[in-house]
Parts: sequence; C-alpha cells; structure tokens
Amino acid sequence: MNKQEKIFLWCVRLAGIFAALLLVVFLLGLYPVMLSPKGDLFRLTSVKEFDEPFLKPYRINESVVSASPDASLVWWIGDSFSLVQFGHKPFPEQFSEKYKVPVFFSHFNNFKAQGGQVLEQLKELPQEKRPKILLIECVERNLPELALFLNIEGVANRSFVPPILILLRDRLFISATSSVDFTWRRFLPVSYARTFLDTYCYKWYGDHHPLAIPHKENGLSYLEFADDDFKNYESASIGNMVQVFSSFSKAAKELGVNVLWVIPPNRNYFFQYKNKEDFFARSLFQEMQKANLNYIDLHTPLFKARDAGESLYWKTDSHWNEKAVEISVEALEKVLQKKFGLE
Repeated sequence: MNKQEKIFLWCVRLAGIFAALLLVVFLLGLYPVMLSPKGDLFRLTSVKEFDEPFLKPYRINESVVSASPDASLVWWIGDSFSLVQFGHKPFPEQFSEKYKVPVFFSHFNNFKAQGGQVLEQLKELPQEKRPKILLIECVERNLPELALFLNIEGVANRSFVPPILILLRDRLFISATSSVDFTWRRFLPVSYARTFLDTYCYKWYGDHHPLAIPHKENGLSYLEFADDDFKNYESASIGNMVQVFSSFSKAAKELGVNVLWVIPPNRNYFFQYKNKEDFFARSLFQEMQKANLNYIDLHTPLFKARDAGESLYWKTDSHWNEKAVEISVEALEKVLQKKFGLE
C-alpha cells in the first residue's frame, strides 16, 4: 500500500468516526450550540415575513434548576410548557425562586408510558421526606395523552426502563423521521437555507408545513399550530379522563401527597379562536370539581390578560412567553396558599 492509499484510508476512517459521533450526538439530543434562535413553528414554515426575534433558542433538553427529590416541598412533573425558556427562567424555576419553595422538577419523558413510576419513586422515600404536593402540569391539547400516561392499571407489573433507553426508542423508532427533519432545521446554515427556500415557495406556490399554517388578520401575522385544532377533542372522553386523574390522585393521597393539576390553555385561543370560550378544559374543570380534584384554572387570568391586550403566546412558537409564565406563577401561588396553606 503506497502513501496516497494510506492517506485515503485514514481519511475514510476519520470520516466514519465523525459520522458515528454525529449519530450519537443526535440520538442523545446533545446538539451543538450553533442553534437557530427561532420558534418551533417557524422552523417548520420558515417564511421570512412571519419571523420574530428570540433572545435564545429553546431546546427540549433544556435544564431547569431543581431541588433534591428528598428535600422538596413540591414535586413538579411537566411538559414543554414547564421547560420553555426563551431568555427567561422556566415556570417551575420562577415559582421556586419567587416564593422560596424547594421544587423538584422532572419532565414527562423521564417517566414516558410509565406514569406509575412517579408513585413508585414516592413510595421509596420515607414519609417525612415525601413532598407535600405533586404538581402535574400539562397543556390542554395534550390532556388525552396525559390520561394514558397516568393510567396506573397494572403498574405493579411494569419494570423500570432507564430514561436514556426511552429517549433512544423515541428517536430511533417512534419519531425518527420527524426528529431528523426538525433537528436538522435548527442548525444555523440549514436554517438560513430553509428560510430562503420556504419564503419563495410560499410566495410563489403558497406552500407551507401542515403543522405551521401562515395566517394574516387585523394586521397580525402569525403561524397557526394545527395540533391545537378543536377536532382533536371531539372523541376525548372527559369522564374516563377524570376517572384516571381521580385514581392517580387517590393513590398519591394514600402516600400522604396531594396532587395539583395545572393546565395551560391552548395557544390558538389567543389568535384565531379569540372569541371562542367554549373550550375543552372548561367542561373538564366542571367534572374535576365534582370529583373534588385540586386544579388551577389558568384560563381565566390568561384570558383576562389577553382581552386587556397582553401578548401571551409567541407568533411563531407553540409555547407561551414570559408574561404568561408570570401570570401563571401568581395564580399558582394563590391556589397553594388557599388550598394547602403554603406561605
């Protein structure tokens, strides 16, 4: 083998190693810092005229300052609405800092398809180390999925699956195609190219991603989030949902822990469904009240702020902004003080 062949062989080897490392980085969610500071809906439909500035990019594996699980007054299990931090501190962290309440936070992905693990971990703690409150936060559109997650039937027969294996399963099999596309759009060079292509495709042909639909009305340009459509709730059984929530709350209460349900409203209420008050959560709240479940009605204070002209949700992202988080922190404090006597 001559010198040129050896150099070529080493180049091939190095390229293979580099490609393998990139695959590992993607599968583990360890993305580089060169991320596009854009909303998740804009990354799907990157039309320039709908762009809006963000202080920093949001990452699904964003960290939240969290207390130790055996030294927390509140255990907080939440979705991306608890994680999102576009230059501001996330929901649980803001609450913990403002009211000096130790909060242990965990994302639903850490318990995916194994909601009973939350109860199992509580059981492992001595009674005096258990939290006083288990807060479950879930945006309205994901409530049917939450009911499946929290269904504790047959929990005793489930074995523990490490979170890293759950993450790999999701990225390799469940959402592989969409994850690759969505992640790829986050890198700055790709983001610039996508913005150029999407802008002209929308201008010439009206093309856009089916989940991020461009809208213009009353001088406001925004991207509609298709997953917020009301049709997703027509088949949802509120009775079954409340039954699952009640069973879970009862099981936690037997461990000396009170469950508090926190349900942020869907984003579309603040844009095209602005005048529609017959929302899914209203019917759910009525049934939860009948079942004596502890919950926070965030819809009322957020709708009040919306009607007063406050901007509460991003125009190009599916999550709420800092103002909405501030209002929700205040609402949470009032309920914890009234129902559980927390100072």
